[in-house]
Amino acid sequence: MEAEILAALASSDGAFTWQQACHAGVSRPVLTKLVRDGRIRKLAHDLYSIAPEPVSLSARHLELLSAAMHRYGDRIVAASYSALVAHGLPTYEADLARAHLLWRNGGSSRVSGPLQIIRSTLTFPQERVGLINAVTEPAAFLQVASRQGLLAAVVAGDAMLHRKSSSRDELAAICATFASFPGRAVAREALGMLEPLTESPGESVLRVIAARAGIAMEPQFEVYDGAQLFARADFRVRGTRLLVEFDGKVKYGRDRPDRRGEPLWEEKQREDRLRRLRFGVERVVWSDFHTPRALIARLRRASADHRDPLAG
Repeated sequence: MEAEILAALASSDGAFTWQQACHAGVSRPVLTKLVRDGRIRKLAHDLYSIAPEPVSLSARHLELLSAAMHRYGDRIVAASYSALVAHGLPTYEADLARAHLLWRNGGSSRVSGPLQIIRSTLTFPQERVGLINAVTEPAAFLQVASRQGLLAAVVAGDAMLHRKSSSRDELAAICATFASFPGRAVAREALGMLEPLTESPGESVLRVIAARAGIAMEPQFEVYDGAQLFARADFRVRGTRLLVEFDGKVKYGRDRPDRRGEPLWEEKQREDRLRRLRFGVERVVWSDFHTPRALIARLRRASADHRDPLAG
């Protein structure tokens, strides 16, 4: 019966506070028992949910943000990587178990379990994204550059430009507006490295690591066999016939999805065809980023093996 009462008073996303439960006649010991029995979930101090647990980390973070808004209302705003999640943008090496929030009313900084609410002396542009108050995408880009560094900023910025939800000019404007903000220099560096053709966070990270080592790569390179578009690779190393793919296969044919479950012999036939066209393929996965020196050495060896001055 208590769970049904809580379901009735919960917000549209299933969140409710201990105070709401108390006013409905549900005591803290009863809440504790409902959590233990798996009928409700505790999200943070005095914050609960009647909804099923989301599957992905980003979905769980979004639930945490929604619950925080349910508790604090318009007094807080999602910032940094939490704002990226609110906007549906990718994060890089962010602690999604903890929400990063700013007070809008000058409250004192505090940490309440997974909620970190910071007092800011600056007022960043904000907007409503569904149930969540969040800083704008350009403001989140600047904050992530300051808090997490270059790679995280490029991952976010690439995604913004790729889906055309923010422009390069808008990102430059936020850097100019908050000229004294810590990390502005990192944001400016990231801005100069953004590539709207990038399709995934892994591609962003790979491109930055390669660029810092002096390896220039052309994104979304199309391979033709005669007049027929045969393949599209994530990158081609400039001046070579080396194709570089992040965590997946070369995409074969125009507007055709990657064939994840296809027989290995079909994949081998395609790679044989690439070799006949004098292209090499180097594949990179997330674990390669743990040893960047080894990755760069491998790319340099492969580039030397496929050097082609006529390739441009």
